[in-house]
Amino acid sequence: MFSVSDLVTMLGGQANITRVLYPNNQLVIEVDDLSLIHDTSPSYRLEEVLGKPQLTFSMPDHFDEMSLLELGAVIAEQQKLLAVDASQPALCEHRPTWHISPPKGLLNDPNGFIYHQGQYHLFYQWYPHGCVHKDKYWAHLTSVI
Repeated sequence: MFSVSDLVTMLGGQANITRVLYPNNQLVIEVDDLSLIHDTSPSYRLEEVLGKPQLTFSMPDHFDEMSLLELGAVIAEQQKLLAVDASQPALCEHRPTWHISPPKGLLNDPNGFIYHQGQYHLFYQWYPHGCVHKDKYWAHLTSVI
């Protein structure tokens, strides 16, 4: 039996785990670097999805909803650390100075352009880690009053 902390260590640490899914009573975890996984990890099936390694485990009996939430919190903490770098504008001579652009990465599906209580608001989908269509976040911009 292992804890969430044990699993994170076995999979190479917080920075190596990028996503967790829970389909059909299976635990699917996407990692960045397979070489960081310890040999003590429980048995898993390995497959590549969209260029990233994913490990599928049979869901351990002792892993419950709270364990999944704890694992999600570990991933969320790592995403916050990555967001600090992604929120710094990329230096580029072609970067627009007038039109809306994300600090880095892909801006997709701008919508919800509204004027409310003295400010303009715009929402868009954003993938901060490259110009590819992968997992996206929602971003919100407001005008200066």
